[in-house]
Amino acid sequence: MTHSPHHHDPYPWLAPYYDWMARVMLVPFGGERAFRRRALDALDVGPGTRVLELGCGTGSMTRDLLARGARVTAVDLSEPMLARARRKAPGARFVRRDILSWEGEGAHDRVLLSFVLHEMDREIRARALSVAGRALAEGGLLGVLDFAGSAPRPVDDVFRAYLRVAEPEVAADVLEGLPAEVERGGFEIRRRLPLALGTARMLVARRR
Repeated sequence: MTHSPHHHDPYPWLAPYYDWMARVMLVPFGGERAFRRRALDALDVGPGTRVLELGCGTGSMTRDLLARGARVTAVDLSEPMLARARRKAPGARFVRRDILSWEGEGAHDRVLLSFVLHEMDREIRARALSVAGRALAEGGLLGVLDFAGSAPRPVDDVFRAYLRVAEPEVAADVLEGLPAEVERGGFEIRRRLPLALGTARMLVARRR
């Protein structure tokens, strides 16, 4: 399987360092575990919840979802990232696939996109949200965890400088505009939870 050109793909070389980088970056904001716990609390995941994780990366969220008793299908295109995720969360079902090609419909209580959409341009983000919507069962919830631009200065200045250096150019689009894109995708946002002093945000939404 070849990698699609529609998204930023540093993971063949980044995978060995990804978890370490996440831990270091979140230390000033209370730590990685507390960050993920607050995000998943907002999504109301519990025993038996059927979760589709689109873009699971190295499986940190996958592991935490399993710890809550969820039944998780985790999708990612990067084999180096999936190799780590399988070791970290062996109880999940892992699928190597471009998330835009996911075809399951109406089978999941929750769909999670965690730090995925900022790597895509606006058109591709809309397609990813459409895939997520089709995968949700009636009454299910979408969780979108990604960067946000609501941190106080000077934190926001430092954060935006990091984005310019370390992330694709399209990442800046999600800072203020992502909630509107989620709503245009056919969702009603039920909760907006700022995280990491406003450098990130968890959106919880339901299909209209």
